[in-house]
Amino acid sequence: MLVASLLTLGSPDQLTGGYLYHRRLAELAPRHGARIDLVALPALPFPLPAAAAGRVLRRVAGSDVVVVDSIAAAFLAPWRVGPPLVGSLHQPPGGIDHGPARRRVQAALDRAVYRRCALLVLASETLADGLPAVPTQVVPPGRD
Repeated sequence: MLVASLLTLGSPDQLTGGYLYHRRLAELAPRHGARIDLVALPALPFPLPAAAAGRVLRRVAGSDVVVVDSIAAAFLAPWRVGPPLVGSLHQPPGGIDHGPARRRVQAALDRAVYRRCALLVLASETLADGLPAVPTQVVPPGRD
């Protein structure tokens, strides 16, 4: 059985679209011979979650693959991930909820992490602009 850790930011029990999507992926994974463990960095002000990333990455070291949600990618930039890394992008590098200065800094950190990914899974083709030369797959939300 493939063991994947899906790394996000904040509690995976939140009732927003992205977190519901993650839980649905974890629920469907056994149908495809896989297990997805939802793992979270603490929801702290930028850039503090990066300080907890080393501890969280030690927890996922035994996974076959680590899937990093685009809201958590920047916080992995200073760290090396042991298992292969896959990016799950539902927003452009730098995010959408921040001012211009943070977006620029976070975009550079996001891209640094995406360059180390074996694959980037995009929620939409529009997210492909400005990404590093890494294999991509567009998988719109809602497909089982």
